[in-house]
Amino acid sequence: MSVLSVQLLGGVAVESDQRELIRLRSGKSQALFAYLVTEGRRVHSRDTLAGLLWPDVTPKASALSLRQALHRLKTRLPTDALTITRKSVEINAAVATVSDFQIVSQAVEMTRAHDHDVRYRCSTCRPQLEKIVELYGGEFLDGLFLDDCTTMEEWILFTREWVKRNVLAALDDLTRHHLEARTYRQAETYAQQLLQIDPLQETTHRQLMEIFAATGRRADALKQFERCRLLLEKEFGVSPAPETMAFMRELKNDGETVTGAPLPSANTAFFGRSAEFTQLSDWINQPHIRLITIVGTGGVGKTRLALRVAEETELPHGVAFIPLANIPADAALLLHLLSATAAALGIKPSSGAVSEQEIIDYLRARKMLLIYDNLEHLALNELRDFIRSLLINCLHITILQTSRERLRLPSEQLLKLDGLPVPTSQADNAHEFASIQLFEESARRVVPNFRLTASNKQAVIDIC
Repeated sequence: MSVLSVQLLGGVAVESDQRELIRLRSGKSQALFAYLVTEGRRVHSRDTLAGLLWPDVTPKASALSLRQALHRLKTRLPTDALTITRKSVEINAAVATVSDFQIVSQAVEMTRAHDHDVRYRCSTCRPQLEKIVELYGGEFLDGLFLDDCTTMEEWILFTREWVKRNVLAALDDLTRHHLEARTYRQAETYAQQLLQIDPLQETTHRQLMEIFAATGRRADALKQFERCRLLLEKEFGVSPAPETMAFMRELKNDGETVTGAPLPSANTAFFGRSAEFTQLSDWINQPHIRLITIVGTGGVGKTRLALRVAEETELPHGVAFIPLANIPADAALLLHLLSATAAALGIKPSSGAVSEQEIIDYLRARKMLLIYDNLEHLALNELRDFIRSLLINCLHITILQTSRERLRLPSEQLLKLDGLPVPTSQADNAHEFASIQLFEESARRVVPNFRLTASNKQAVIDIC
């Protein structure tokens, strides 16, 4: 049984199982073979094929031209590649014919059939998207135009557009995935590939600006904006979209750190929690972890741990601490959240109350940590929508929040905080326990000369 490998994306090339390259020189021979391969394993009427390729001549002349084209294919291809009768033509079912177009089509259909919320976040579909991009060597039947047969030309153009549209969608999904995962090198590669195919995709220009901003290449981000602006002006006579303009303004005004409210001073020294601190620091530095919740009962030390993390976190645009304990849980919750966030970031609203879009525009180009402290008394549905919106639209931020209960978003990473370990009454090293050290420091604020002794040890342990 013969095996044929057929390339239809980026031109026509056929390779036999003996690794022999088969050349089809005639444009109509290429179109005929591509049509037989692409339209699946079905029988094609000779009259239909003749009418597709030679519509402007008599039936007798078109039948003769088809017979000559089939003869040329038979002499070029393996002898068993085609099944030809007086009435019909088809690819021989016994020949293993594999084309890049067929593989791409199957990959597209697999991603469409798979049940997922968002395709670019689907780990099952991602290999199929990568396959689509990898196999795209150029336009379908690149460079082939048949002006004298309108129906066949329309089929070529339709198929060419279908391939292009699906390749662009795959590239966009892969760019979005890697942007969200903060794997910026891969995101940049896919975004650049997309713009090579369609330079007028403004969203992709903006994604590249985000990639450059997140990797410290501010000058490259501004150059990308200028390329986008010039292309849109030249081709359509329009300016970039408002979100692109807002992003550009943030890039131009971009400083090293946020100039909002400073971090609050801690009321106590930091005792213990080394394992929890290390875990949080590790998560913050992992690009795919963007939402972290410290969960624990009141007074267990959630805020103090979050502040310690804030003090030690180094990101290009710093850390913003947003205290929410005093925010009322009323109908104006979103306005309170926006106002508290704006105050921490130092955003001055353009008019009246700050909008969610102003905060998104401010954060879109920034790589920083937002800490929302004490969420438990707020309405979770509105809070979830607000946090979700920030994470979706501002791909370089990480959110750390403290609460007595989790937010229950799919991307949430949970750290459960229990009380500090307490020694037993028989322990000789009680003074080494963080819980005892914390108690001693708190006691000295009231009794300056307080210290742990044999006579008060049990009472202190009982209190801790």
